[in-house]
Amino acid sequence: MPILAMSSGTVTAIWGAAFLRMPNGQLKPLKVGDKVLGGQQVVTEDDGLVQISPDREATPVARAAAETDRVIADLAQPDPLDPPAAGLQGGPGASLSDGLRVERISEAVTPLSFTYGTERVLPPPIFAVTAPDDAGVGTQPADPVNPAPPPPAPLPTLSIDDVRVNEGAGNATFTITLSEPSTEPVTVSYVTQAAPSSAGAQADALQDYVPTLTAGTVTIPAGQTSVQVRIPIADDDIYEGDEVFQVVLSDAVNADIDKGVGLGTIADDGTGTFAGSPNQPLPDDDRPVVSVLGGPTVTEGQPSVFTVQLSHASATQSVVLKLEPQAGVDAPGTSVVESGATPGADTAGPLEYWNGVTQQWLPLTDGLLTFAPGQTAIQGACPRSMTRPPKALKPCPCKHRWSLV
Repeated sequence: MPILAMSSGTVTAIWGAAFLRMPNGQLKPLKVGDKVLGGQQVVTEDDGLVQISPDREATPVARAAAETDRVIADLAQPDPLDPPAAGLQGGPGASLSDGLRVERISEAVTPLSFTYGTERVLPPPIFAVTAPDDAGVGTQPADPVNPAPPPPAPLPTLSIDDVRVNEGAGNATFTITLSEPSTEPVTVSYVTQAAPSSAGAQADALQDYVPTLTAGTVTIPAGQTSVQVRIPIADDDIYEGDEVFQVVLSDAVNADIDKGVGLGTIADDGTGTFAGSPNQPLPDDDRPVVSVLGGPTVTEGQPSVFTVQLSHASATQSVVLKLEPQAGVDAPGTSVVESGATPGADTAGPLEYWNGVTQQWLPLTDGLLTFAPGQTAIQGACPRSMTRPPKALKPCPCKHRWSLV
């Protein structure tokens, strides 16, 4: 039902649906927290209630006692032709107070349906639209007269291989391959770089390959599929083990880069790619050669001292030898017949070596003798036993086996 607000205030509670009638006749839904001015018309559905708390600054309207008596008298003696609450402006028979007016209106209002003599404007319907997966959003319809040109064909791709070359080969030759022939010349730039540490020992650009010839641009002519890049490498007589570097491709024209890094490995152990030449007929093998020097014949009870030598030092890797004593044999070409010494019977304890740092003889563990990088000679000793009676001089040679770590 419609009521008039007695004074300005704030809506603090609503039971059912409530609306505020605007000056143009439209109804505005009320909600808690809305401001209502004194004299504005509030409309509720049947049995609806609206609680309005007056503003603090609002001052209640004082009413004279006589006016109150007059209103009560009017209610007690109504005119049968003039029902209570009739009239738009109120009056002696229609006014309950200066701030409350009840109109003769019969309305049924729900949150979803109401009519008050004004045109009801419904919101436009909402439709759910699902676009197909391949909808051509933003594309123009096909023109049968001037069809769009087909998309360009994908470019061929470039790859560079990995190589393992012998240090004596002179060049490390990499091959750059095109996935398929192109109708246009394909160019690509390359440069050498240090390989990641996980790939192995690093090759030195100033010692192992020529730095001034390690960058450039190559062209694969139209119709062809490969081109070679040669990186000059240097040969030396120092054992370094495998050393690695890489060639990196960039700035390809008329092609995309697929595998753009080629790993190069320089080997100086007799392996790796090697074509041979009159000046270098054999692959380079810088592994040091082992020899044992020393007089094998000693007096019983004295250690047999010998020297283990490497033909040249290893630059980066340690050299480890396995030494094992063996029974001696008669030295050929001598007039004295000698009987062989027996390891374990004519020797006492394990083989020993001279430690230059501690300046003392130390036993070999499991017969392993280790040369540090740069070291070429170590003294060894085979202790002799005195548990047997003295006898003729006997040689105490040592058999050696060696490997690199």
